[in-house]
Parts: sequence; structure tokens; C-alpha cells
Amino acid sequence: NGIDTRKNKLIGRPLIGEQKHATFNKVFQLENKYTKELWGLFDNLIYDVEGILTRKLDLNNLRKTNNIDKEMEEIDALIKEYISKAVPVANGIIFEAYNFGLERAKVETGIQFSKSSMDTEAINFLDKYNINLMEGAFSEVSNRIKSQIRLGIQAQESIPDIVKRIKGKKITGSVERNYRGRFENIARTEVNRAMTEGHINGYERSGVVQKVEALIGADPDGLCHLNLEGKTFTLDEARGKIPVHPRCSCSFIPIIENRINA
Repeated sequence: NGIDTRKNKLIGRPLIGEQKHATFNKVFQLENKYTKELWGLFDNLIYDVEGILTRKLDLNNLRKTNNIDKEMEEIDALIKEYISKAVPVANGIIFEAYNFGLERAKVETGIQFSKSSMDTEAINFLDKYNINLMEGAFSEVSNRIKSQIRLGIQAQESIPDIVKRIKGKKITGSVERNYRGRFENIARTEVNRAMTEGHINGYERSGVVQKVEALIGADPDGLCHLNLEGKTFTLDEARGKIPVHPRCSCSFIPIIENRINA
């Protein structure tokens, strides 16, 4: 409705509705980019696993020996390969989200500033955090794939039936269906984390922001209202509070006191 309801308005800065619209568009773009990149890698992984199963898995021999660990080594190697592909993709988008947070802080405060060692430290932290996320998620995928293969072998299923346990977006409990959602959650959560970190660091560097006000996102849950609604925080207090939960879209806006019109 164009009404600026913040406790402390930013003189000469865009209305909060305009700021939220600009931020939402960019965040949505980055989240979709991240999601599609991860989905693309995951789809290729599933395709490669299907190839291993159809070309190399000797069911008759496995049922005789009941030793499939050696057969799983190739899947483990494949997972490591895809982690090495996912990490630079993820970190590139996280870097972009962090920088966008910095740029929005410049717009919202009207203060221009250059990058500093604070940004390098923050980006290094976010990079390591995302590496751990990628390794954890793909390791979960690996374990689930191998579990489904073992269950299929024990159930005397054919190769096509074992593949169905892994591949397919409409089969309840399938690896593909479950982990496409997992990777989307990672994308939508971590873009907001990186952007928020950039925002807070930008506010600090502006020199005119000591506190921020929380804005509840589009799809909040009880934790968002409990932890953020109607609250203000110092910059140090704000760090790490958003995202509150997976896919959290809450954010902060700066409180600028005693600012006069130029």
C-alpha cells in the first residue's frame, strides 16, 4: 500500500515496500538458480547410478556371495565426484547472495563503502558451511541409494525394479523424490543466510546503523513469530538469527536514529 511503517524511517531512501520488492526479486532469482543447479547435478547423479546398476551389477553373483560392499565402491567414488562439482556451484551463488546483501545495505543506508577483511572472513565461513552441507547431503544420498540397492537385492528384485527404488519423482520413498526436496530446502535457506550476513556486515560498515528491526517473511512458522516478531536487535545480536528454520524468508531492516535530511 506504499505506507512506510518502520519505527525509524530512512530519510531519502526507498519505501520499505519498494525495498522488499527489489530484494524479493533478487533472492527469488538466486534461490531458483541454486535449486536448478543442484537439481541438475542430482539428476545427473541418479542417471549415472542407473548406468552402474544396469551395466555392471551382477545380481546372480551378489545373491550367491551376499557381499555387495565392493560393488558399492563405484557409487562412493561417484558421490565424491559430484560433491566436487556441487561445492563450487554452491559457493559461487552464496558469494553472489552475500554481495547482494552488501549492496542492499548501501541502498538502504545511503552510505557507500568498500569491501574489507570482514567480508573475506564472512565469505570463508559461508563457503565452509556450504561445503559441509554439500558433503552431508550427498553422503545421505549415497547411504540411501546403497540401502535401497541392498533392500532390492534381498527382495530378489530385478535391476529395473531396483532402479525404481532410486529413480522417480512420484514414487513414495524414492531417493530422487525425497532428495530433490532436500536440495531445494538447502538452496532457499542458504541464499537467505548469505544475504542476511551481507546485510548485517554492510549495516555495520555504514557507520550509521546500530540496531535492526526484524521483518517476518512470507511463510513464517511459530519460531519466526516467537524469535523475531516486533523485535529489534543490535547488529551483534542479529547475527545468526536468520534463517530461523529451513526455507525461512525473514529479514532485517536498519534502524537509523537522529538522521537529518541533507
